Amino acid sequence: MTSLLQRNEPNVTENRHLYVGGSDVPVILGLSKFKTQFELASEKVGITKSDFKGNEYTAYGHAMEPQIREYINLTTDYDFVETSTIDEENNIRANTDGVDHEAKTLLEIKTHGAVPTIEVYKAQMQAYMFANDFDQGLLALYERDKDFNLEFDSDNLDTSIMVKRDDDFIKNLLHEIDLFWQRSDWLENNRGASEWDYNNCLSENIIPGGKKPMSNELQVKTVKFEPAVIEFNFSEVEKELDNLLEKYDGLTFTEKEAKECRVTLTELRKVKNSIESYRKKTKKQLTDPVKPFEEKCKKLYAKVDEVMTPLKDQADEFDKRQREEKLKKVEEIKDRVIEDLSLVEEVADLLSIEDRFLNKSTTLKSIEEDLHEQANDLILQKQNEAQNIELIKAHVEIVNLKNDINLLDSSYLNLAAHNTIEEIRKVIDKDVQVAVERKKKEEAAANKKLEEKRLAGAKKMKNQFDQEQKEQAPPFQTHSSEEFEEVYKVIGTESQLDALEEYMSSQGLVWSVVEDD
Repeated sequence: MTSLLQRNEPNVTENRHLYVGGSDVPVILGLSKFKTQFELASEKVGITKSDFKGNEYTAYGHAMEPQIREYINLTTDYDFVETSTIDEENNIRANTDGVDHEAKTLLEIKTHGAVPTIEVYKAQMQAYMFANDFDQGLLALYERDKDFNLEFDSDNLDTSIMVKRDDDFIKNLLHEIDLFWQRSDWLENNRGASEWDYNNCLSENIIPGGKKPMSNELQVKTVKFEPAVIEFNFSEVEKELDNLLEKYDGLTFTEKEAKECRVTLTELRKVKNSIESYRKKTKKQLTDPVKPFEEKCKKLYAKVDEVMTPLKDQADEFDKRQREEKLKKVEEIKDRVIEDLSLVEEVADLLSIEDRFLNKSTTLKSIEEDLHEQANDLILQKQNEAQNIELIKAHVEIVNLKNDINLLDSSYLNLAAHNTIEEIRKVIDKDVQVAVERKKKEEAAANKKLEEKRLAGAKKMKNQFDQEQKEQAPPFQTHSSEEFEEVYKVIGTESQLDALEEYMSSQGLVWSVVEDD
């Protein structure tokens, strides 16, 4: 009945049209909000091709599954092994996250947002339990981090749900799968059918939904169609043209023969233009009958527009009212989410009602799930923002003390909401370097100015001293070559003493500093 495969074998991912997989089960049962049974059947019979290549959510799930399975194996008595089981009799393929044959238990791992779709997961597990002939399955729910952090955190893991095998559910599931294959066979033989046709192809098992196509009596059909066929003396003209062109082929001209070259080009252009004129004239004759055809078609759909336009106006008005009514319900759901999660006003104001929420196809249940997930994301974002703000203030305080600068933490608080703390620190540290360099330059300039002021003061004191000496000297001084030695104790500032030393040297005095005993 079954065959066991490793998950990395080609048959696990290939031949999808031959089997119903776990992700197909909610579609067949009408539990999926992403795909209809008609769309799935169209893929199975090759009418359409699935363009889904995965996204950040599926990639995150694939990356976390091995870590979660390893953790469960280490912390429980289970020994789950990833496998793929095929039930050829019922065309079911079960790619399971883990099976423990001794315990007759399977493992289903789901990484999810704020509100996991438990019923969808359980439906898939019933199919897996049937394919593996197991009695129970462990549903492991791992809440996805906002930033898709791939480091395993056991606090995010919930392994409390054990799903028991439900034979009544499985019996109904097998019946629905059988009906799905019957409809798929019908669709393969009726490849132009609409979704309404597909849903109603089994008269005793009709699927609600789909748009009923226009009656065949009103479909426009081509009664007579004659494709344009043109026959002309192509072979004769081609032969004559080859003979004509032969005398021109390979000709070369000198600069003096430029006039003859231009004459030759003119002759060849005449030949080319005659062919082009014939083509355009013939094409016009062929397309002229198309114009009345187009006018007749325009007349037909104009008649439809006359009747359809007022109906469309009514339908638009109905849709408008329905959207307004649904908007009220969505706003009530939003208020309920705000109350359930006790959202502060700042977070509640950011909770947005998306335009798709007002579409008929969007259920109130899915809207509530989306708003819950949106709210939890906003809460986490605000928590991260608050944490970043505190870290910013602490970091700015530290760099200010360390470098004796005065950066303002308010300059960086706007980065808290949309940047990681590592990115913010880099911005702050870059500004620190700029501030430190600026401080060094300012200190160097201040020291230079202080030194210039000191030297200017010394020079001024020397000039004052010289002037005082001149004023105190007798008008008639007799200079003697006789030298004397005197000891003075002079008290003054450093600049004054420098000025005195400079003056004594300028007067030719021999002097020295006498150290105190």
